Amino acid sequence: MCRSTLASLAFGFVLVCSQAQAAAPNGKWKFDRAADYYGRVPVGLVSRFDTIVVRDGEARFSADCAVRLRAEEYFFSDVFQSLTKADVTEKRVNTFLKNELNVSLRGVKDVYVLVNEPATCARPVMRFFAIGDRLLIPSGATFYSYVKQQTFDVQTVDDR
Repeated sequence: MCRSTLASLAFGFVLVCSQAQAAAPNGKWKFDRAADYYGRVPVGLVSRFDTIVVRDGEARFSADCAVRLRAEEYFFSDVFQSLTKADVTEKRVNTFLKNELNVSLRGVKDVYVLVNEPATCARPVMRFFAIGDRLLIPSGATFYSYVKQQTFDVQTVDDR
């Protein structure tokens, strides 16, 4: 009986640990579009990075900018402090994201954080979400959406 309990506890510990650290969203991601919660961003705004390549816990923003990633548990108030201070609710942000970028943060458990801060080469990116075939990068009240490309070539990173 003691052995069975220990095995169950060990299995539960392994299960909890494996869920706590999500795998990085490997792939090549191409900029799709941007939107600002307050409408301050002009239509057609482009991202500083046309392409982001994620592989084995590292995000490459350009030929000279590679940053380590860490998955952390997602809390709305931590990621969206400026919007929270302006009394913008999680529900309102989700409605905005669904309408403007066709993504939702409902059910998202992890946010990917750049580890070797300050990663000035990657600014304004400090964290991002992987949601299906999209990366969502929040920067204050502005959101950048990237779409996963079908082909994955790690050597190909546009350098702006």
